[in-house]
Amino acid sequence: MPPSDIPDLPETPVDQGRTLIPVVVERPATQPLPLVISLPHSGRAYQESFISRTRLTLSELRSGEDAFVDLLAADTPGLGATLIQATFPRVVCDVNRAPLDVDPSEVRGAGGRFFRPGARARAGLGSIPAVVSGGKKIYARPLSFPEVSSRLNEMWKPYHKTLHGLLREMRDHFGICVLLDLHSMMPGLCEDQAEFVIGDRFGQSSDQRFVAAIEDSLREAGADVRRNRPFAGGFITEHYGSPGENIHAVQIEIRQDLYMHGKEAGLSTGFARTRGQISALTQRLGWELTATG
Repeated sequence: MPPSDIPDLPETPVDQGRTLIPVVVERPATQPLPLVISLPHSGRAYQESFISRTRLTLSELRSGEDAFVDLLAADTPGLGATLIQATFPRVVCDVNRAPLDVDPSEVRGAGGRFFRPGARARAGLGSIPAVVSGGKKIYARPLSFPEVSSRLNEMWKPYHKTLHGLLREMRDHFGICVLLDLHSMMPGLCEDQAEFVIGDRFGQSSDQRFVAAIEDSLREAGADVRRNRPFAGGFITEHYGSPGENIHAVQIEIRQDLYMHGKEAGLSTGFARTRGQISALTQRLGWELTATG
């Protein structure tokens, strides 16, 4: 692919204090489909007030980003999908976790007793993360309860209020809706790691015809695909996937070495192919939804 076909990378802004819009929605440019594409981990607006309180470099803080997934999905509104994206980084607030999934030991004050941590939060990877990749601690000391509460109210809640509204709106209008939760994964996470991992909570979060449509589209494009291993879907897939209510949720993990050299090094010549694969599966889902309707 010629260098001119690789889009310029957006800056990773270090904001000096202005309030950022936590979630953005891009509606389709053509006839809308009952298809929502969620980008919960591609946000890269790092505020100086946050960075100055951490023990880590910006590069270390960025280690958990689903880097440039928003660029891979950029063509999908033109194909009828609705995009929803968190602008804040997951290291600040992870909307793919339950809101109270916070380790109380990482919160100063009595308010910590209100949280309900699971295994991920106990490992520092809850809705307000305490560590980044490699187990590096983000903060020198626990956050205050007001700070944790503020992030959940100003980031987690707006994302989920918006996402919930979009899904209900489309289901009520079309009678059905598919949610595609788009992520990226580092290579080397497990032996024989696939290029794409489709997560449907082992068949619980979506009708299998939509999962099969995604898998068939990717395989026809030459991709190596697996289901549910090593990722079966996080909070968003589990929480919103309700086939009995005609809301179907599927998570897709894309291996980062397919389309990028690194977060600082930028996109590779494989970017156009991967972007095309995302566009193709969006079209395939559109055909499936039209046939279903």
